[in-house]
Amino acid sequence: LTGAFLEAIERIPEADRQGPMKMLTDSAARQSTVGFDPATVDGWQSIGIDPKPGATVVVDGRLMAGMDPMPVLLVKVTDRAKLLAFLEKRAGQKAEIDSSAKPLEKLTTGGETLMLGERQGYTAILLGPARKQVKVMEGFTAFLKDSAGGLEGQKPVARAFDGAKDLYLGAYFSGQGLVNLFKGQGDSKLGATAAEVAQYYVDRFPGMGLWVGKQTSGGRLVATDAGVALIQKLLVPAKKPPKFSEFVPAKGWSAVRFSVNLKDLFSGIGDALPPVGELEKAKSQIGMAPMMLPMVLGFGWDDLTGALSGHLVFAFNGKSLAKLAKAMGPDVDAVLLLGVNDGAKADKLVPSLLKQLDKVMPGGEIGPATVGGHSGHQVKVGPLTLA
Repeated sequence: LTGAFLEAIERIPEADRQGPMKMLTDSAARQSTVGFDPATVDGWQSIGIDPKPGATVVVDGRLMAGMDPMPVLLVKVTDRAKLLAFLEKRAGQKAEIDSSAKPLEKLTTGGETLMLGERQGYTAILLGPARKQVKVMEGFTAFLKDSAGGLEGQKPVARAFDGAKDLYLGAYFSGQGLVNLFKGQGDSKLGATAAEVAQYYVDRFPGMGLWVGKQTSGGRLVATDAGVALIQKLLVPAKKPPKFSEFVPAKGWSAVRFSVNLKDLFSGIGDALPPVGELEKAKSQIGMAPMMLPMVLGFGWDDLTGALSGHLVFAFNGKSLAKLAKAMGPDVDAVLLLGVNDGAKADKLVPSLLKQLDKVMPGGEIGPATVGGHSGHQVKVGPLTLA
């Protein structure tokens, strides 16, 4: 990851590199500043660390100092003598490890103390302030002694990173791990409620993976059948999306598509709320929301779902957006496209929507317009004109 970052910087013309950026592109300067070259495998090996397995930060439910989790850093130390020599050189004081209370070990260097130990071939370093570390020594000991298998090989993890290759950086969030963190609050009522709420979502979404790779970056939310059903209720309309691309220029434009299942939206929002405490009461109130719309907007939810499919695209010209950001021009070439179920119903609905908009938009002007030979509407708000 460090090497890739430096490659990106080196593409910048040397004349434009200043200060820290210039130092980063110079191997000798990196070695002088850091004590080794972190952009090379040899650099890490020179201080006794194998860079190939990378570094992992773990949050474990057994390591809770009150409401605060104490994370653990896992690295592959291949030569302790080299690492201690490096730390001693950096701190200007002798670095020592006290191993008298195995599996716990105490590293003292530069007036600072770190608690560490070995877990399944990795060196585990407890992070966080010393005053809080003392509260989790029992949990840290249990973590070091734990011989249970790791995340590797578990189905949710495999699904979360399916297709992710040549990773520079990856993060996996375990839903059950989050539940365990809340359960680690002891007898706290807040912790118990949070654990119950978290468990509801974990039963639907057991994990999530995020990654930065050599070729691609991305993320994936792992869902059970119940989770898939919930997502479909919220975000998957019954009607397939139209071919929006034919309305977007092929060059210089970008587009973002989003879909909402309007027909089942309120039911989906209700299902997304766990039946816990006040949230359970909110479920029934959400179910009544569609019945309130005619009084507020003048048209019913059935009118909206009958007219619009729930698919929409926002497309824009990158250059015009850049000019607007630099205050070089007031015009932005952009378009919002809405998918429809019934054209006639949509033509009837739009004026109703604009009428409501007119009520909450003081100083604006709404009137008829012709757009591309088709009758339409025009909205003016200050310098902004929408057609």
